[in-house]
Parts: sequence; C-alpha cells; structure tokens
Amino acid sequence: MHLNEDGYVISCNGCNHLQLAFGTTVLILTRNEFSEFCEMVEDRKNLWDSDGFPMSKCIYIPTKNKDVALVFSYKELLKLHHILVSAGLILETEEILSNGGLLN
Repeated sequence: MHLNEDGYVISCNGCNHLQLAFGTTVLILTRNEFSEFCEMVEDRKNLWDSDGFPMSKCIYIPTKNKDVALVFSYKELLKLHHILVSAGLILETEEILSNGGLLN
C-alpha cells in the first residue's frame, strides 16, 4: 500500500486489518482505528510548533493499548504523517473503485 525508508502501511486481505510500521514500532489496526490514528497525527502536526527543536521527542500519541504510547520528535511526526497521508489516499481510491466508481 505504501512503503518508504521510514516505514510502511500494508493491508491484510485475510483479516482486513492494516499494519503500520514506523521506526521500530508496528501497530495492527482496524480501518477505523487507522482513521482515528491518522486524525490524531494530523491534529498533533497542525497544533505542534517545532519551536526550534524539531529533534526533541516530546509529541505524545496514545495507542489503543492504554499502557503503550508513542513519542515522536516534530521531524519524525512529519515523516509519519507523510506515510499516513499516502496510505490514506490509496485506501480512499481502493474504496471508490471497489464501490464501482464515483458515479454509483
């Protein structure tokens, strides 16, 4: 679905879950969880000011497991955001095509 040197998003045809890998972390998400995660990353990106410290790991993102959270620098968050946006566009395109196109 999407792959670059920072990570990937792939879809499992068997269980319809998405696997998001970034850095040393892999998350297995439903499509709804993936959408929610994308919204969280988008919100953090839009609200966060790198404040001259783009490498400082201070951006906290919770996961569906209450005991696990992700922490990113602003620079890492931008890379993650790129992966998510690219994968999201592919998912939207696949959904449109699977529903018979735009006119249905």
